[in-house]
Amino acid sequence: MREQLAKLEERHDERGLAEGSYIAGMLMSWLGRSEESKAAFDAAVMHAERAGDRRLQLMPIGIKILMNAWGYLPVAEGLRSCDELLLQHGGTSVEPLVRTARALYLSLDGAHDEGRAEIEYARQLYLEYGNELLAAASGLGHAFQETRAGRPELAEQIAREGAERLKQFGDQGFYSTMIGQLAEALYSQGRYDDAEEWAQAVAEVAMENDYEPQITWRSVRSRVLARRQQFDEAKALAREAIELARATDSWIEVGDSHKDLAEVLELAGETAEARAELQRALEAYERKGATWDVDVTRRRLGRIRGGGK
Repeated sequence: MREQLAKLEERHDERGLAEGSYIAGMLMSWLGRSEESKAAFDAAVMHAERAGDRRLQLMPIGIKILMNAWGYLPVAEGLRSCDELLLQHGGTSVEPLVRTARALYLSLDGAHDEGRAEIEYARQLYLEYGNELLAAASGLGHAFQETRAGRPELAEQIAREGAERLKQFGDQGFYSTMIGQLAEALYSQGRYDDAEEWAQAVAEVAMENDYEPQITWRSVRSRVLARRQQFDEAKALAREAIELARATDSWIEVGDSHKDLAEVLELAGETAEARAELQRALEAYERKGATWDVDVTRRRLGRIRGGGK
């Protein structure tokens, strides 16, 4: 990719550089390197401005804030960025992307009702702008939010509808992430066999380097196995998920993967080790500024008493 961009630079191809930088930013984001992708997205905007291409200028702005929301950017800073972008780009195709990011930040901050209203409005805007793919894909963030808010039945409904729509589009990336959210929603309802079935489906369709679904299927299946007292395999899978998560700057994924291993360890009676994993989860959530997850994790730590194997 660097060689191709260098050749475009030699030719002073501003439009080509804008497109190439945008693609580079997307690739880094899908690999879980959201902070590193900032420079690529900013370069895309700069080159698009020089080329006088308004469409290419707007795309990286919206995608960057959305990828940052799933990635490294802390909640408080992310909400400020979203509000600033809405003032600058409200009424453009950037708005639904910004509102999708803002919905996630609100959820992580514990403002579940406001986040729900925001993601529903974002979906409406995607449809108004004729972007049916992103309208369908917005369901993965919505399902994520509802599971976290303690509404897994609604999350299941949203994820099923979104998955069906994405399947009609022939999409793979969003689809694998969506059915991962479906597996999480089913697990949260105690429907462990169904959750495992969908986790397996994620494993079969997820792209090798797409970190989120690769983490999700391992985390879900590890907890299902632990419920069946297959602890060795459960712990191995959960630790694989942690290794994948820690290769990214997605602090929510890092926190969730440690939290999920803590659940496996607690089910295995290894309470001291579970506490250690919850502490690691807490550190990741604090780094993200996810106050909802910080509070939930602190309460869970308080419930676990020492001892264990």
